[in-house]
Amino acid sequence: MIENEYRSSLLAPHDILEKWHILRPHVESALGHSVGEMTSFDIALMAMIEKAHIWLTVDKNGSIASVIVTRFIEQTRRKTMLIQSCGGSVEEWDAWTAHHDTLVNFAKDNRCSSIQIWGRKGWQRRLRHLTNDTGHSYKPLYHVYNMEI
Repeated sequence: MIENEYRSSLLAPHDILEKWHILRPHVESALGHSVGEMTSFDIALMAMIEKAHIWLTVDKNGSIASVIVTRFIEQTRRKTMLIQSCGGSVEEWDAWTAHHDTLVNFAKDNRCSSIQIWGRKGWQRRLRHLTNDTGHSYKPLYHVYNMEI
């Protein structure tokens, strides 16, 4: 959890179930930009069996700023944390991105070698200033953004 204008936390399965009525609209909003590979129900099921992770970020007033879904992609020689979706409304983008360090640390703690975001071209503008402690930043790969960690 980070202490600034926003607080972010990884939700446990029982928290997801309890809060799903407020999480679902944000997940569905983000999925509206996908090509239909998953539904919000699919994500809820994956999160309940810990095959996906749901991160809740609230602002200083306790209002939801974002709901992020991550999951791991394991290949023969590489493990990547995918930021599957990000839904919400963030007024202070630079303050919100302090949450990014939480995601980087989570990926490192889980032996990932990179973080990827599969998203629209517009994410390039939002991601360009984010770096990790080794100075790596996100690089677009066919609108797949990858940061080595």
